[in-house]
Amino acid sequence: MALQQRVKLLEQALQQSARLRQQFNDAQRALRESRSRYHSLIQNAFDAIFIVEKNGNIREANPTACELFSITVQELIGMNIIQLIPDLEAKVMANKKEHHIYEREGFRKD
Repeated sequence: MALQQRVKLLEQALQQSARLRQQFNDAQRALRESRSRYHSLIQNAFDAIFIVEKNGNIREANPTACELFSITVQELIGMNIIQLIPDLEAKVMANKKEHHIYEREGFRKD
């Protein structure tokens, strides 16, 4: 292969690398923006929102959930959702989908 061909291939590879780097940076920026919007929506929602692991333990809770159940976020994290919303267990067991959205009544701490 001639030297000029090798140089041209190297230039093309460098251009492709620069495009991929830019795409990666754009994707990272979009992900940061998406996470920021998600966090803002959850934290400012008027509804109580819990992010619950498959075993029922609460991983995240928004301020409205804390206020509604009269409990701190530190107390909620790790607590099982069934402790707050006992009738949820039957509903969850009947519906094995990955994501659930429920409207339920629960028990306040006080």
